[in-house]
Amino acid sequence: MLKGLLKSGFDFYLYSNLHIALCAVALLNVSCSILQIQFSSHLYYLVFFGTLFLYCFQRLIGVIKRERIDFLGDRNQWNFSHRKTLITLIFLSLFPLFYSLFKLNLQSKLVILFAAILSFVYAVPIINFRKKKIRARDFPIVKIFFIALVWVLITVFLPAIESKSVISVTQLVYWAVIVFLVIIALTIPFDVRDLEFDDASLRTLPMLMGEMRAVRFAQLLLLISSLILLFAPTKISPLIFAPSYYLLWSSFSILFLHNCSKSKSEYYFSFSVDGLIILLWVCSAIQSYI
Repeated sequence: MLKGLLKSGFDFYLYSNLHIALCAVALLNVSCSILQIQFSSHLYYLVFFGTLFLYCFQRLIGVIKRERIDFLGDRNQWNFSHRKTLITLIFLSLFPLFYSLFKLNLQSKLVILFAAILSFVYAVPIINFRKKKIRARDFPIVKIFFIALVWVLITVFLPAIESKSVISVTQLVYWAVIVFLVIIALTIPFDVRDLEFDDASLRTLPMLMGEMRAVRFAQLLLLISSLILLFAPTKISPLIFAPSYYLLWSSFSILFLHNCSKSKSEYYFSFSVDGLIILLWVCSAIQSYI
């Protein structure tokens, strides 16, 4: 009985999108640390509840459309059987989301608006294409770039614009590129997971390159992100303090993805792969105390 309760609680944490919302806060924290930004609590609330809202909304759209109902993965089963939970979380997120949004400056609100538009177009079938309504994610290969761009906007540019600290544009661009590559690298395994169930028209990277080559490409992106950080020309910037823990994290992540395959469990993808972002946060926190 206790084991069943623990599993139910863990599944709720994972599949209700609390885990991915925490990952977004983790990456926000790393960005603030890397760029030496003074952050405020309302920014954390905004990112956490905004991520929770967007992911629950996207899952709910999938349930309403009853897409991929033949896919019997644990997450999909949970979504279909907990539709009311998704709706409840969406509404519960609205108050703290709008409260924190109200505290942002105008430029930050514009960033949020742009990210929200991208997320809406990504999740909702509103684009007319060949006499039918489709989502941006339905275009070949577009999915991972949409996801990466939104994450960069929210976890890199938003805190930079909201901060009153003086930030080097070079530092900001370098870190934005690194985060962009990292998010693409950590999104590819999910396309590997969905390889048997995605429509062939999506033409995801695993479909085009093959399962193992796509995984190796994800590992290559992590390696490139490390090299970019290691050889950043702005030696006097806060980036100089990052390579030690970032290289350790990226090396571990590359090794972790080595055995990634579609046969892995949902926990491997939704908890462990996404959890690599939280691990980066932990490494960053440890570095700050050394």
